[in-house]
Amino acid sequence: MTETPTKFTDDTATRVKIVWGLYILSVVVGITSIVGVVLAYIWRGDDPTNPLSTHYRKQIRTFWIALGLAILGLILVIVGVGILILLAVGVYFAVMSIIGLMKALDGKPWP
Repeated sequence: MTETPTKFTDDTATRVKIVWGLYILSVVVGITSIVGVVLAYIWRGDDPTNPLSTHYRKQIRTFWIALGLAILGLILVIVGVGILILLAVGVYFAVMSIIGLMKALDGKPWP
C-alpha cells in the first residue's frame, strides 16, 4: 500500500494562508499587513524546498510594492493625482492577496 505524497506540509500551507488572510483583512483594518509581512519574513526560511515557500517571496514583494506606491500616492495627494494612486494601490493589494490565497488553497506555488 503506497501513500500519495502531499504537495506541501500542512504547516507551511497554513502559514501561507494566514499571511494572505492578514493581507486581505488589512484592506479593511490596515495594520494587519504589517503583521503579515513580519510573519512572512520569519517563516520564509523554515522549509525552502517546499513548493509553497514561493508564496513568502511574493507576499513580501507585494507588501513593499504596495507600501512604496502608497507613500508616492500620499505625496502626490497635494497635486490631486494621489487619490487615484491610493485607490489603485488598494485594488492591487486586494487582488494580489486574493489570487495568492486562491493559489495557496489549491496547493499551487507562486510562479
